This record gives sequence, structure tokens and C-alpha cells, in this order.
Amino acid sequence: MMVRLEGQKLFVERNDLEAVMLERKYQLGDVVDLKIEAGQGRVKVWYNGQQTMDWKVAKQGCYFKAGCYTQSNPSKGDAAESYGEVVIYKLAVEHRE
Repeated sequence: MMVRLEGQKLFVERNDLEAVMLERKYQLGDVVDLKIEAGQGRVKVWYNGQQTMDWKVAKQGCYFKAGCYTQSNPSKGDAAESYGEVVIYKLAVEHRE
């Protein structure tokens, strides 16, 4: 699962399942509050205080990353100097048994 931005559409991508739309008209620079909670066989997502996803899933070996991972590819016409940037104002990670 990953949170993606394509154009102005901000959404949760879940492999072969339908995407979960967070924002249809996201503007670069807009500050959002995103919470992701995983445990007990579920992944839940809150966007700006509203729960937008409650996904029942059974996976092992999962991991967490935060940042900007551009999907540019010069062999498909993207500029070699393309880049991405994300600002994280607060990040809290908790692990419980």
C-alpha cells in the first residue's frame, strides 16, 4: 500500500485493489494530516481527521517508509532532471506487541 499523487489526485494505492481517493484537487504545497494505523489484520487511514479506509488484510514482512519516491523514467520521456520533494512536519511511529 502507498499514498500516491498523480496530477491533482491524492490516493491510497493497494496493489490490485481499487484505489482509495483522499483528495481529487490536491494542490502542491497544501498541508494535510495523514494517519496510518496497521495491526490486528487491518490497515486504517485517516485523511484530515476523517477515516477514509479500513482494509482487512493479512500480510507478513511489511515495512514502513516515509518520503518522496518519484516514478520518473527518462526512457519513457520523463526529463532526466525531474525530482520530487515532500515536507514532513511531524512523524510518529509506534510499535506494540
